[in-house]
Amino acid sequence: MAEACETLKKYKTTPVWIVEDHNDALYYIYRAIGSHHLPLHGVTMVHLDSHPDMLIPWKMSADTVFDREELFNTLSIENWILPAAYAGHLDCVVWVKPPWAEQIQEQSVSFYIGKHRTSRTIRVSSTESYFLSEALFAPESQLENKRLITLHVLTLSGSSHATHDEIEPEVKRRRADHKTPCEAEKQDGTAQNCFSKDTDTLSHAKYTHDAVQQRSEECIPEDFDVANRKIMMEILSSVRKSSAMILDIDLDFFSTQNPFQDLFTDEQFKIIRNLYNFERPSSTDQDALLTYTEGRHQLLEQLEEICTDLQNGTELKDIECDTSRKELLATLVNSMRETFEDNLDFELIHLAGCTCDDTELPHHVSSQEEITNLTAAMETMLSCLPAPTLVTVARSSDDDYCPKSQVESIQEKVLECLEYLYADIHIQLEYLQQD
Repeated sequence: MAEACETLKKYKTTPVWIVEDHNDALYYIYRAIGSHHLPLHGVTMVHLDSHPDMLIPWKMSADTVFDREELFNTLSIENWILPAAYAGHLDCVVWVKPPWAEQIQEQSVSFYIGKHRTSRTIRVSSTESYFLSEALFAPESQLENKRLITLHVLTLSGSSHATHDEIEPEVKRRRADHKTPCEAEKQDGTAQNCFSKDTDTLSHAKYTHDAVQQRSEECIPEDFDVANRKIMMEILSSVRKSSAMILDIDLDFFSTQNPFQDLFTDEQFKIIRNLYNFERPSSTDQDALLTYTEGRHQLLEQLEEICTDLQNGTELKDIECDTSRKELLATLVNSMRETFEDNLDFELIHLAGCTCDDTELPHHVSSQEEITNLTAAMETMLSCLPAPTLVTVARSSDDDYCPKSQVESIQEKVLECLEYLYADIHIQLEYLQQD
């Protein structure tokens, strides 16, 4: 098959873009594509976060991904990655999660993302609960302009990892061992990104699968405590085959809060869970999944409309829904009026409800020791990977996902780690400009 070749520019120093809201990171990724520092296709994103961020705005037209300004105005912190995959920029996402994040279990899996032939929105063929609970599932047969995307999910443990002061010689050896042919070319200032449209053929591949697997095994330190070393080897293989790598870090990876936990009482949150109740379908039959998805879509749409109507002043007695749901709403509204008085925000109810599936939104405020150990574990893992083209960092403190009392110290540790690993980095504090 014909090959798509482009000459990529090389940054003099690796840019590290630090933003507040995580979806703002996509702007700098798109800018790097536009300036030809990143290729248009075939990019792997290594995403360290307590949350997958892989939902999709379920009412957004799929074609919105080709209108940058409209796209950026539509995206939010939970749904900014997969639209870039549908646009063709990302073909592999590596979600590296801390031990307390359970939204998607550890695995390596491939699924299709495409335009739904009826709704014209972006949908995925994955049957993960994470996607089913948001009514984002569609069978491959119903997807147009579909693309295959690979997802690796890896839990990174913070136990018993040495700091870089103790492992510097070993880290340098691993970094030298795993350079890809493309990465070697970059040292000369340019890199030819010859990426075959046939995903099984890479023009720059010099090694057989077995050879890559062997090199991957040798790269992982013997004491590297990951729950699934096989997934780590698959990640290394995927990254080496990619045309470029983006490193993306959310500081809430190291310590995270559930911001809704302090907004609602336990009883209020229990009612919200009942309103938005998600139970994974017992059958994996395609027809059963389609029936469930349609029902889930109708429920979420109805609840969103109810919250919008209540926010706009509609009386509860005028809301149309089934009796049991109206009784739950009445109990919730009366309770919240006592709590919030005149500052009642019904849109918060819907935002909180959409987090209710078969796992809890993670809440784990880490100790300083845990943060230090996770940083060391991240450093060890990243030392096994090729250097990224660019790094994006999200603080996530304004929305209370990363504790405000810890965000500065976590950022300092992360930047120290990046400086150690990649030496010449250009730190750009974009969140200060956004303020």
